[in-house]
Order: sequence, then C-alpha cells, then structure tokens
Amino acid sequence: MCCCRSENFCVDGRKARDKAFENLQPGSDLYKIAEALEDNAYQIKVPLKWYCFGVLLHDVAKEGCGVLSLSYCQELGQQLKVNLSPEESLSAIKFLSFLNRLLFYPDSPAGDLVFVNIESLINILRDLLVFVYDAHSDAKYLLPDQKALVCKGHLSIEILKKASKSCNKISEAFPNFDKKLLGLFEYLLIAARLDVPEKDTFFMPALLPTMDVSNINPYPNTTPLLLFFESAIPMGLFCAVIVHLLSHKESPWKVVEESNYSNYFTLRCPDLLESDMILVEQLDCITVYCEAAIDYIPSRDAVEEAVDVAMTKHKLSKCEKPERAFYCPCGKGRHAAVVSWLKTQRCYVFRCNIDNKSQKKMATDCSSWLDHKRKRQHDELQHLPDILETNIAYKVLVDSTEEIKEYFAQDFLYIANKLQQKKVITEKEKRALTDRMTGQNEDQRMEELMKHVKIAVKVKESAFSLFTDILNEKDTVAAIEFAEKLKQRYVEYKVSSETDLESSSKRTKQYLVQQH
Repeated sequence: MCCCRSENFCVDGRKARDKAFENLQPGSDLYKIAEALEDNAYQIKVPLKWYCFGVLLHDVAKEGCGVLSLSYCQELGQQLKVNLSPEESLSAIKFLSFLNRLLFYPDSPAGDLVFVNIESLINILRDLLVFVYDAHSDAKYLLPDQKALVCKGHLSIEILKKASKSCNKISEAFPNFDKKLLGLFEYLLIAARLDVPEKDTFFMPALLPTMDVSNINPYPNTTPLLLFFESAIPMGLFCAVIVHLLSHKESPWKVVEESNYSNYFTLRCPDLLESDMILVEQLDCITVYCEAAIDYIPSRDAVEEAVDVAMTKHKLSKCEKPERAFYCPCGKGRHAAVVSWLKTQRCYVFRCNIDNKSQKKMATDCSSWLDHKRKRQHDELQHLPDILETNIAYKVLVDSTEEIKEYFAQDFLYIANKLQQKKVITEKEKRALTDRMTGQNEDQRMEELMKHVKIAVKVKESAFSLFTDILNEKDTVAAIEFAEKLKQRYVEYKVSSETDLESSSKRTKQYLVQQH
C-alpha cells in the first residue's frame, strides 16, 4: 500500500487505480493526489512460475526453522511442474529477495542459505536486544563475555548461543550457522570484526544503550555539520555508518570506548585527523562534530563515503541521500538550514528547512566544512606529494565517466571481465555488477563499474594504465582513440597540476607563517 499525506488526509494509493476518486471535485487536494497516484502507479510483474516457486519455498520453510539451503531450494525448483533449472531457481531467489519476499545474500558468508521467513533473521536480532535490555541492570553480576555484550556491544559465538534461542534453533538444522551469521552481520554492516586474539569477536553498535541527544554540543566553540535526511534517518543506517568506518582498511578508525552509545560515538583516526570526531544520530540528521577546523573536510568525506556504502547495503535509493546542512540561526527552534550551490553566482546558499528562506547570518566556520581549498591545504600540510599522481588519474576518470558510459556501455560485460582478469576488481564484485537481476540498465551498471575503477586508481595509479590497456585490447578505432584521449588528458592535467602545486605551496608556506 502506498500512503500519501496532504494536510490531514491519508490516501490509500491503490484506490487511484480503482477509480475511487472519480467523483471528487476537480481541483481539490484529494483530486490532485488521486491524479498524481494514477500517473505514477506501477506494477511489478512476477513470472508465474517464479511466484509458484516462492509460494512453495514459504510452505516448506513453515515446517522448519524458516531457513533453507540454496541447494535444497534449487531441488524444490526442479520438482515443480515447470521444472526450474538450478540457474533459473537462483535467478528467482535473487528476484524475490529484491522484492523482500525473502532474504538472500549470495556474496556473504551465508551465501548458501536462504532466509525464506524474514522473521527468522529478525528474531535473532530481537533476541540479542532483549537479552541486553534484561541484563543491563544486573551488569556487575554477569560473566565476562556477557558483560562485554551488555556494556560494550561485543558479540562472540559463545555469547550468541547463550543469548539467542532463535539462532540455536537454526543451528540445529545447519552446523556452523552461528559462524556464518556473524559473517553475515559483518557483510551487512551490522557488526564490525574486532582484533581479539584466539576467538572471533564482533562489535555491534546497535546493542549499546541510547542517550538523550536533544540538546547536546560536545565542542561549544565549533560548528557541527549535519547530514540532513528529508525524512527520518532509515533504521539501522547510523550504526551501519559506524561499522563501515571501523571496518575501513585504509584508515584505521578506533572507538573511544568510554563515551559511546548506539546514537553517540567518539571515533579516533590518528592517520587522518588531528582530533577526535563525534557522530550523533538525531531524528532527521547525522551530526558530525570536530574540535579542530583542519579536520572538517577529511571527517566530512569519510562520513559521507560511509553513508553511501551503508545506503547501498540497505538497498536505499540515491534520492534518499542526505544533504549537507547546519543548524539554522532563524530562531524557530533547533532545525536545519540546508546547503545548496548556486551555479549562476558560484556561491553557497543556506535555506531554512521550515520556510525555505535564505539565511545570511550563518556561523563563519560553516564554509570551512565546504571549502575545497582547505582540503588542499590539509593535503599539503600532511606532506603527501606521492598522492598527486593518483589524484590526477582519478580526476581524469571522474571527468571522463559520462563519455565512457556513452561510448562503451554496450561493452560493459567485456570491460568487467577484463578488469577482473587484471585483478582491478574481484570475482565477487564482477558477479554483483554483471547480475542482470539488479534491475539496472547498461548505463547504470557501467557507472557502478567505473566507481570500482576509480577506487582502484585512488589506491594505485597503475590501475589507470590497466584500464586504458583494456580499451586498446578491444582493438577498435573508437576504443584505441579514446584510450589515447584519456592519456592525453592525464598529461594535460599533470602539467596544470604542477603549476597549481607550485603556486599553492607558496600559499601553504604563507599559511604556516600566519599560524605561527
């Protein structure tokens, strides 16, 4: 059911299809809503044999723990009158998972299991939350591993067995299910693996208690950045952001354990930040606090990247992506002023989220969260000239992505296979990108593929040469000429960058002199 709200009206979207509003007064609010719903109505058509397959899976799962092995599901598909092949059964399962009729994560450690009854997985999470809630008042009397779960959110196989009856029920049918489950939690950004010797231990932020963050400001002399969601923050997204940061391989983020709640985290990354970063979950925004202004840009970039990854894991659309914002100074209570860029005037504008009016009296350091020059200063002060080359190659690919999509989207599969052969992407990444059941067209899949290439180039510049080699190996005039075009752009950007670097180095020296 689709629900649409206008003033005090709640409208069942299905009624627009049933002509339930045909007697409404033209021009009325409800009439306009009905028209909009009818114009935008859509149906998802499921092949009949896939639908029957889904019904069969649910009927069989009811008799057990709600979870079936992938191989058994494929056997059931062959027993249908339509006789689904193992490959078609797999496609049907992926499609039903896309519709949330069941849960299936083929690239996870639990990739051989199908959670036909969605509640079978949710019940395990519910068991853990109930266990923590019930035991919290008696924490001082708990055993060490139980206390670690209740007070720190640390989860191991041993404590999972003690805390979740639902998990134990599934484990009776599937040996090593508990180990696969923890791997699945890691894959879904529900838990982060901890570096604990001798046993697998995970940190699960959602198990920590909450704190009142309605009127909080840990660094009173600074301005926090808000990542503002038009609607409330999707459930579980904030904890997924924390897990992604803690799991980041390039920048080793650590939790400052003394001051954490499921909606308030203090994080430290000495390789990236001068001071600690505090993240706070509020109803409609993630608030980012930094004590040192030099940390604003790297903190912002790290958190925004984590949000993007978490939204992908949660199957959220790009239209739900948060906007940058700050607390609005208009005096109408605590709410956001959303940032937007005026192309015509080449400046930022801050609009009140309540009345959409431009706000002129923003705090002076708001621009420090947005100023790209400050990021360049930060990079120079960190003495990272070796990053320059990869930044140039990365910029060439960013500026050329639309052309690559236009000219080579139809060659997506060829390029993906070549990238996997040359170890630019993994076999799992290639399978995820080439899976036709994602509902993406060639353009969209090529865009996703280029994201992986750009990440690889950020890590090592040679990935850029491997990509141009792939175009040359295609051995068509268009591909060879475009590969040369990319190389020429690289040379031009490098010359331009060296000129800019010489100039900006002088500015950096002046900046350092001013600071001292």
